[in-house]
Amino acid sequence: MKTLPLLPVLFLSLLLTACAQEPAEPPATTPETAKAPVVPAEAELSFVDLHTVGKIDPAITKRLKAFIERDAMLAVRVADPIAPAGAKLVQQADSAKGQLDPKAMLSILLTSEHKGDPGHAHLNPTNKIAVINVTNLVDEKEETTMRRLERQTTRAVAVSLQLKPCPNPQCGLFPYRDLKELDKIGRGFCPPCQMFREQAAKNMDIKLRPAFVPGVAPAAPANGQAGSNGEANRNAPDGPAPQPKK
Repeated sequence: MKTLPLLPVLFLSLLLTACAQEPAEPPATTPETAKAPVVPAEAELSFVDLHTVGKIDPAITKRLKAFIERDAMLAVRVADPIAPAGAKLVQQADSAKGQLDPKAMLSILLTSEHKGDPGHAHLNPTNKIAVINVTNLVDEKEETTMRRLERQTTRAVAVSLQLKPCPNPQCGLFPYRDLKELDKIGRGFCPPCQMFREQAAKNMDIKLRPAFVPGVAPAAPANGQAGSNGEANRNAPDGPAPQPKK
């Protein structure tokens, strides 16, 4: 009887052993190995500067910073206080020009020093300055005050992007005539105005924050339901919406 040479027998044995083994499964994807979304560096984002004029509760600047970053999708810096000037909001804006960072896409001044001016805000897209008259927006309920101020920041951002008033009462850009009507409109951008905002920002080379940033809760959906962060929709009005002017 013939015997097979040693090397072919060894090769055949190894081949049969390899075929009998099951192919290894690829490693499962875990949160640690999953590819994270690409987020622009903070230094690359366009930013809004928040300044105070007079005595302003730090809780106000903190809340408005968070609101603008989440709803307007802009980076926000709490900048140095500005000295009071003039009796009118427009005079305050003119006086502050030389004290503001020209790199800011918008400088918002929160003032408590202009009680004599009946206006709620002075918004000027040319000089990229908005002056919000906090004193005239104060209500006995703190939350009402905060929401009024949030609406004014939405309008300030919109004016700086040269957006038009919106006919949707659930949008923060809906025209109003008094505080009662202001309290009934939305606080943020409605879905169509969100698209206009993004297009305007692109045309003006303004870099918005991404829709999702690790560590930052996403904004509530525009349908008025609670979002994943448990908050109600910030764009929902606080009461029955005012009717458009005929």
